[in-house]
Amino acid sequence: MAGAWTPPLHVTESGGRCRLWMTGCAYGDGVTLQEAADDLVRRILDLARRLSTVQGTSTDLPPPDPRVLSLLHDVGLLAAEGKDIRERLFGATGHRSA
Repeated sequence: MAGAWTPPLHVTESGGRCRLWMTGCAYGDGVTLQEAADDLVRRILDLARRLSTVQGTSTDLPPPDPRVLSLLHDVGLLAAEGKDIRERLFGATGHRSA
């Protein structure tokens, strides 16, 4: 998975809360950036789990970005192996949950 595509991250703050956006995938909210990152990780894991149960795609909607599908597939594999998905999502930033 080295060199695999990861969407850009963006941080916004409003009303004393932080939102961490993974463009095209999901977002996480929290009082701190750490909480927002933890929430984002939970949401991405949920999307990866849901993707594994999808039987087909709708012809009424545009096709999903294949890079996003690949990211979610990678995350699902890592989670199934009991590995921490944070490095795949955030790269080697040293981000770790307390």
